[in-house]
Amino acid sequence: MTKKILSIALTALLLVSMLTVFASADNTTMFTDFDSLTRFEKGVDITDLPDVTADEFKDFYADSYDSSEMTNKATLTIVDAKGVDGSKALEIKMPRQADNSNIAINLYASTTNNIPTSFVGADYLVLWVDFTGVDFRKACFGVFDSNHVLFRTDERDGISDLKFYTQDGNGGWTENLHGGDGCFGAAQESSLLDYKGWVAFPLVDFVSWDSNDAPFDADTMELAGVYFYFDYNGESYTDKPFYFDDIQFLADYTTADDVVADESEAESTVESTTSEETPAETGDNFVIFAILSVIALAGATLVARKSR
Repeated sequence: MTKKILSIALTALLLVSMLTVFASADNTTMFTDFDSLTRFEKGVDITDLPDVTADEFKDFYADSYDSSEMTNKATLTIVDAKGVDGSKALEIKMPRQADNSNIAINLYASTTNNIPTSFVGADYLVLWVDFTGVDFRKACFGVFDSNHVLFRTDERDGISDLKFYTQDGNGGWTENLHGGDGCFGAAQESSLLDYKGWVAFPLVDFVSWDSNDAPFDADTMELAGVYFYFDYNGESYTDKPFYFDDIQFLADYTTADDVVADESEAESTVESTTSEETPAETGDNFVIFAILSVIALAGATLVARKSR
């Protein structure tokens, strides 16, 4: 009986170690929090250009959506104290100009900045925004897949129930609707003037502008970047900055705050821990798994020999 119990215990140890390792291997939900970026350089537009390399497209691109000539182009800057709980954030601003041109912004999954490209299980793009003092005529979000094909809500024209979500100020969430042009904004009866907080967009509503019917699927596709299109609701809003922070891909958009809190706690723990005590990375987990497997196998072999 003792031998059987020992054998069962060793088998259980092996199974638990396997589950722990594989469960912790890749639980990434954060695209970028802007605090961890080591580089932020402008590159080129990758839309429908699958052969453009990472060395060329770098970290972001911002320019006129319709390629029209602009006197001043949008500026993107990483700034302090403007993000979640006073963290760093992305500041976006278009200098005052008469034409008020539409702007397209691409934020790339740069390998230099260790930005992940796989978000299996995600159903929503979620990010924190600060639109204080800023109103858009039209705006929309999207993503690029690994072939640099653009998927966005703007291709969902004529849909009356194209939803997105904002916080209500009381810990809950409010359901909003894009307008008939697949965008939000004053011209779409869904202005976010002065809104500050989390916003969430279902990935199923990001459809390919090549085919107009194929949605982005995080379970089968990797992404190359996040996309944002906007134009201000009049010249008076130009020159006024707005901010993005903590861009995430989540299965449940209501957990956005929890993810940020968990990451902040983890970062605090790492900072207060010596390098010798730093928790194992994914590669180290496999080493641990291998060691536990050897121990379990040796124990099982010993039991088998003694039972003969």
